[in-house]
Amino acid sequence: MGKLNIFRSFGLLIALSVFGLMLVDAAKRNLSAQLNPGCPDSICESIFEDEKITVVHVQAEGDNDTLHYIWDLSRQPTVLVALCERNTNVTIGYNGTVKDADSIQFSNKPKYTMSFVLTKVFIFNDIKDQASIIGVNTSNIETIDTKYLTWTRENFTESTGEVKVAVSGKNDSLIGCDGVINLKLKCYGEEDHDSDIPHLIHSINVTQVDIEFINLTSNKTFESPRIAAEFVLVASESPKNPFNITKRKTVDDEHTPGTFTLVDIITPGETQGSYMQYRPISYTEDSRDITAKTDVQVNEPVFIADAKSYLNSSLAYSYYGNTLDKNLVQSFNISFGQTQDKFYSLTNYTTWTFVLGYGTAPPERVSMFIAILACIGLGIPLLLLIIGGIYLAVKRMRNC
Repeated sequence: MGKLNIFRSFGLLIALSVFGLMLVDAAKRNLSAQLNPGCPDSICESIFEDEKITVVHVQAEGDNDTLHYIWDLSRQPTVLVALCERNTNVTIGYNGTVKDADSIQFSNKPKYTMSFVLTKVFIFNDIKDQASIIGVNTSNIETIDTKYLTWTRENFTESTGEVKVAVSGKNDSLIGCDGVINLKLKCYGEEDHDSDIPHLIHSINVTQVDIEFINLTSNKTFESPRIAAEFVLVASESPKNPFNITKRKTVDDEHTPGTFTLVDIITPGETQGSYMQYRPISYTEDSRDITAKTDVQVNEPVFIADAKSYLNSSLAYSYYGNTLDKNLVQSFNISFGQTQDKFYSLTNYTTWTFVLGYGTAPPERVSMFIAILACIGLGIPLLLLIIGGIYLAVKRMRNC
């Protein structure tokens, strides 16, 4: 009976330990979304799929505040995030000439805003096989401005727990007849890991962006082609202090096999801030298997001298307008691939996933499976030690 009680106590200890390890913040946001809210049919409804505007407004209601996400995927793909008081309304104006959203107004001034813009995609000739666009001669770089791509909406779904939209960008003269750039955006009502590889962790304050570069071809003859992209981050913070890039190790690679590193691009704000987070890997096949894993290189962010001119085709300009230069605005390049991987032309496929969030990035947590294994691995030797100690103590008592 004594041994049975010991096992029962030990089982309870394991259960409590696992529960403690898995205890997380239960904060939630209730999501509601609209596609092209307030847009006249004469602008947003077209009989031609490739002329349809895709502007998504997501309202994420929390206990004390509301996050407004506005995704403009009609010209230069842009994400705008605004932290507002509850019951704040948003008005979006549309431009019938260029077919996009040209003004954003909030009924209450946002407490904090940040924006992300995919401005350019590069096909470059990596003659030195350095897997980075930094230092490559301009004659070996083909630049594709994303505002010249035709973005077609492929999918839009919404619920109180998750909102998703997908678009594809094409231009035969810029990226080839079979070339396409796919974008998938998601936001969430609860903290968890995403269901798709690389299973990034997300809080209730993020937008996840997944990009696929498929069959891109250059007008130039490149024998060693690679893909890179330019992104611009905007934050309602001092324009003098730069974004910081930090790398940190994770305790395991359960969610992204073979990768133990997370990269954060963080604003310098002390009281409020935002971040971009990713694992430094991309995949060269749509299966996203570990055997198709390759590297991601990022350069240090640089300031943009005339941001309002540089971003005048984006939703960032539609919101910030001429005050854009009074905010923190920096660009950075991401290069995909690693040395001796036979370049982009081997599979003509590259994908990359990252999240954009308000506040601070959530820490990685072990899953229930790993927690149970850890408890068993540590607990069984401890249990044997306790039982052995009890056995020796009882034996000595009987010999006395």
